[in-house]
Amino acid sequence: NNLEDLSNKHLKIILRPNIIKRDEEATKRIQNLIQKDQNDEALREACFTQKRQEIRETFLKQHQRNFDFEMKLGLVKPEQTATLQDQTQKSIQPVSYTHLTLPTIYSVQ
Repeated sequence: NNLEDLSNKHLKIILRPNIIKRDEEATKRIQNLIQKDQNDEALREACFTQKRQEIRETFLKQHQRNFDFEMKLGLVKPEQTATLQDQTQKSIQPVSYTHLTLPTIYSVQ
Protein backbone atom coordinates (compact mmCIF):
# COMPACT_ATOMS: atom_id res chain seq x y z
CA ASN A 1 0.00 0.00 0.00
CA ASN A 2 1.27 3.40 -0.96
CA LEU A 3 0.34 6.08 1.58
CA GLU A 4 0.68 8.83 -1.00
CA ASP A 5 -2.26 7.43 -2.94
CA LEU A 6 -4.63 7.52 0.03
CA SER A 7 -6.93 10.42 0.79
CA ASN A 8 -6.61 12.46 3.98
CA LYS A 9 -9.68 10.74 5.39
CA HIS A 10 -8.11 7.30 5.00
CA LEU A 11 -4.74 8.53 6.29
CA LYS A 12 -6.38 9.81 9.50
CA ILE A 13 -7.96 6.37 9.99
CA ILE A 14 -4.68 4.54 9.42
CA LEU A 15 -2.28 6.93 11.16
CA ARG A 16 -3.95 7.56 14.48
CA PRO A 17 -1.86 9.21 17.23
CA ASN A 18 -1.79 6.08 19.42
CA ILE A 19 -0.49 4.00 16.49
CA ILE A 20 2.23 6.52 15.76
CA LYS A 21 3.13 6.61 19.46
CA ARG A 22 3.38 2.79 19.63
CA ASP A 23 5.49 2.74 16.48
CA GLU A 24 7.88 5.26 18.02
CA GLU A 25 8.07 3.21 21.23
CA ALA A 26 8.72 0.03 19.24
CA THR A 27 11.46 1.77 17.28
CA LYS A 28 13.09 2.93 20.54
CA ARG A 29 12.88 -0.60 21.99
CA ILE A 30 14.48 -2.05 18.87
CA GLN A 31 17.26 0.54 19.01
CA ASN A 32 17.85 -0.27 22.69
CA LEU A 33 17.99 -4.01 21.95
CA ILE A 34 20.48 -3.45 19.14
CA GLN A 35 22.64 -1.30 21.45
CA LYS A 36 22.41 -3.94 24.19
CA ASP A 37 23.45 -6.67 21.75
CA GLN A 38 26.43 -4.59 20.64
CA ASN A 39 27.44 -3.96 24.26
CA ASP A 40 27.07 -7.67 25.09
CA GLU A 41 29.22 -8.63 22.11
CA ALA A 42 31.92 -6.14 23.10
CA LEU A 43 31.85 -7.48 26.66
CA ARG A 44 32.11 -11.09 25.42
CA GLU A 45 35.11 -10.18 23.27
CA ALA A 46 36.77 -8.37 26.19
CA CYS A 47 36.19 -11.36 28.49
CA PHE A 48 37.53 -13.75 25.86
CA THR A 49 40.64 -11.63 25.37
CA GLN A 50 41.22 -11.35 29.10
CA LYS A 51 40.77 -15.09 29.68
CA ARG A 52 43.06 -15.87 26.76
CA GLN A 53 45.73 -13.58 28.23
CA GLU A 54 45.39 -15.21 31.66
CA ILE A 55 45.75 -18.68 30.15
CA ARG A 56 48.77 -17.55 28.14
CA GLU A 57 50.45 -16.06 31.22
CA THR A 58 49.76 -19.21 33.24
CA PHE A 59 51.21 -21.33 30.46
CA LEU A 60 54.36 -19.19 30.23
CA LYS A 61 54.86 -19.29 34.00
CA GLN A 62 54.50 -23.08 34.05
CA HIS A 63 56.81 -23.40 31.05
CA GLN A 64 59.43 -21.30 32.87
CA ARG A 65 59.05 -23.43 36.04
CA ASN A 66 59.49 -26.59 33.99
CA PHE A 67 62.53 -25.14 32.24
CA ASP A 68 64.09 -24.05 35.55
CA PHE A 69 63.45 -27.51 36.98
CA GLU A 70 65.08 -29.16 33.96
CA MET A 71 68.07 -26.84 34.35
CA LYS A 72 68.31 -27.72 38.04
CA LEU A 73 68.27 -31.43 37.21
CA GLY A 74 70.85 -30.95 34.49
CA LEU A 75 68.60 -32.10 31.66
CA VAL A 76 69.42 -29.02 29.60
CA LYS A 77 72.98 -27.94 28.81
CA PRO A 78 73.88 -24.42 29.95
CA GLU A 79 74.70 -23.26 26.39
CA GLN A 80 71.11 -24.10 25.41
CA THR A 81 69.70 -21.79 28.05
CA ALA A 82 69.94 -18.52 26.10
CA THR A 83 68.62 -20.11 22.91
CA LEU A 84 65.68 -21.75 24.65
CA GLN A 85 64.75 -18.62 26.59
CA ASP A 86 64.90 -16.54 23.39
CA GLN A 87 62.57 -19.00 21.70
CA THR A 88 60.24 -18.87 24.71
CA GLN A 89 60.03 -15.09 24.47
CA LYS A 90 59.20 -15.18 20.76
CA SER A 91 56.89 -18.14 20.65
CA ILE A 92 56.53 -21.36 22.54
CA GLN A 93 57.53 -24.08 20.13
CA PRO A 94 58.66 -27.63 20.68
CA VAL A 95 62.38 -27.70 21.34
CA SER A 96 64.53 -30.79 21.10
CA TYR A 97 66.56 -30.91 24.28
CA THR A 98 69.89 -32.68 24.46
CA HIS A 99 69.36 -34.94 27.43
CA LEU A 100 72.35 -35.64 29.58
CA THR A 101 72.98 -38.95 31.23
CA LEU A 102 71.88 -39.04 34.83
CA PRO A 103 74.33 -39.83 37.59
CA THR A 104 74.65 -43.52 38.46
CA ILE A 105 72.69 -43.15 41.69
CA TYR A 106 69.58 -42.45 39.54
CA SER A 107 70.14 -45.14 36.94
CA VAL A 108 67.78 -48.09 36.75
CA GLN A 109 69.40 -51.50 37.08
